[in-house]
Amino acid sequence: MMTLAELAEQCFTDNASIEQRIAELTLELRKTKSCQEQINLRRRIKKLKSMSNELIRTGTYLRDYYKKD
Repeated sequence: MMTLAELAEQCFTDNASIEQRIAELTLELRKTKSCQEQINLRRRIKKLKSMSNELIRTGTYLRDYYKKD
């Protein structure tokens, strides 16, 4: 069983992978000429950014769970 700190770190690690994929797709988006492919890439990037934001929020919540205000 993982601790909250370990789970938080896993979220941040997973987020790093997603951010790398976003960067790759962004480069691909700049190179493509097809309008439909651009639409598809933007849609994928938007979904990945949403996932990234959720991982950051979750990781931060887990990391700070026991910290006092």
